[in-house]
Amino acid sequence: MRPRIGLFFSLSFAAGVLITQLLSELPSMPSVGLLLVLGVLLFKRLSLLSAFLFAVVYTSLHGNLALRDNLPKEWEMKDVVVNGYIVSLPDNNSDRSKFNFHVKTLFSEQGELDFSGKIRLSWYGKSRPDLSAGEQWTLKVRLKRPWGTLNPGVFDYQGWLWQQGIRATGYVRFSSENRLLSEEPVCCLIDRLRQQIRYSWSQKLPTESAAI
Repeated sequence: MRPRIGLFFSLSFAAGVLITQLLSELPSMPSVGLLLVLGVLLFKRLSLLSAFLFAVVYTSLHGNLALRDNLPKEWEMKDVVVNGYIVSLPDNNSDRSKFNFHVKTLFSEQGELDFSGKIRLSWYGKSRPDLSAGEQWTLKVRLKRPWGTLNPGVFDYQGWLWQQGIRATGYVRFSSENRLLSEEPVCCLIDRLRQQIRYSWSQKLPTESAAI
């Protein structure tokens, strides 16, 4: 009998985690506290409901802590200036480059903001510079907090951003403030090596293709 109860308890907990993740907005911290108290009070009589409530509490706490470190909502889609360095191999095509950028400092018109960490940027335009992992830049950008669709069967982009530790996404604005501070790598030795290999192959492949 006990194994069956344990199974149902686990299923109820899993259901609580899943349903909380599908909510359009996480419960507030005061609501989380009330749910925790209710779960404790119901534990002996209604253990399955208690397991569900514990799952809601656990998932909400985890989500609220993650969101707390994201870009403040009042600074979404406003011009800000970031200082930092490229921490990924840039993904380039003819129209844009995408790359991860570690923000050391972020400035607005009101001065420096309390924000640092990894963001994901797009830089559009054919006149954009060639980028390399490890380069240090000052960039004028517009950012937004991580988000993505939750439709069944669709790639969970928001979940992927959280897994990658990305706290905001956005794009580089055309500005005279965009400038390369240093080409000396401060990180990402593996990505820089990968970039050199990719560049080497890109130089060889056209010649080899023409020779075939």
